[in-house]
Amino acid sequence: MKKEIKKKFPKKAKLITDGGFYRIIKIDGFVPKYTYPLLKKISLCTPETNVTDMMISFTCEFSFSRVFGGYAEYRQYNVTSIVK
Repeated sequence: MKKEIKKKFPKKAKLITDGGFYRIIKIDGFVPKYTYPLLKKISLCTPETNVTDMMISFTCEFSFSRVFGGYAEYRQYNVTSIVK
């Protein structure tokens, strides 16, 4: 008698950007597309620009790729940036 194996969808997702960077987040279940906001604070100190603190907001869109290594992998397919 064969033992039945029930596989569950992972509770963690790896969001992989085009540059190869990734972030691991918790998820509730399967979602075909996922939107994740990123916020980056940078400082520009050049003679041409006198901006010391500038916030750049990115909205990255990811689509499901596969389940690998206990994580659901999502690959980036679109990004939108907003300078505040």
